[in-house]
Amino acid sequence: MKTKTLLSIMLTIISLVLIGCAGRNIPIETAQPQPEGILLQNPSWYDDLYFDDLRSFSSYYESIDREYAERMADQEALTLLTQYLNGQAESLRGSANLMVSNNPRIEVHRQTAFESSIDVFSSASIRGAVITRRETYELPSGLFRAYVQRAFDEDNFYERIEQESSENDNPFSETANQFLQRARETRRQYKLQHQVP
Repeated sequence: MKTKTLLSIMLTIISLVLIGCAGRNIPIETAQPQPEGILLQNPSWYDDLYFDDLRSFSSYYESIDREYAERMADQEALTLLTQYLNGQAESLRGSANLMVSNNPRIEVHRQTAFESSIDVFSSASIRGAVITRRETYELPSGLFRAYVQRAFDEDNFYERIEQESSENDNPFSETANQFLQRARETRRQYKLQHQVP
C-alpha cells in the first residue's frame, strides 16, 4: 500500500514538473499575437548552426528580470553546446571501441590515452565557448526575452585530439581526423545550402 501511494505521489510530482517545464518552451510562432512593432519571431541568427566557422547553439529565456533572462538564456545555450560536445565525445569513444574490437592487438593504454584526450579537449572547448550574439527585448507583458548564442571551434576540438594522438603514435589519430573531415563537410554543406559565405 505504501509503495503504491509513494509511486502515485512521485508520478504526480513528475507530471507537474513536466507540465511546468513544457509551458516555457512554447515556440514564439504559437504564442499570443503581439502588438505592431514588437518582436514577432526569433532573431534571424537564432537557428544558425554556425557563426563564421564556429559551431553555434542558441537559446532564449523569459523573465521579469532582464539580467536573469540573459543569464539563463546563456546557461541554456551553454547546456546545448555541452550536450552536443558530449555526444561527439561518445561517438569518438564508440569508434575507438569498434577499432579495438576489430583489432585486438591495439594496446589498452593507447585507447585510454585517446579517451583521456577526448575528455581534456571537450572540457577545454566548453570552457572556451564564447558568446557570439545576444539580444534582449521587452515584451508587452513586461517580461524580458533574452536570446543568446554560444559557439566553439569544432575543428580545433578534433585537431587537438588528432595532434595529441599522432604525437604519441596512437592509431586513433585517424579516427579523430575522420571526425574532423566530417565536421568540415557538414559545415560546407550547411553554408552551401543556406548561402552563407
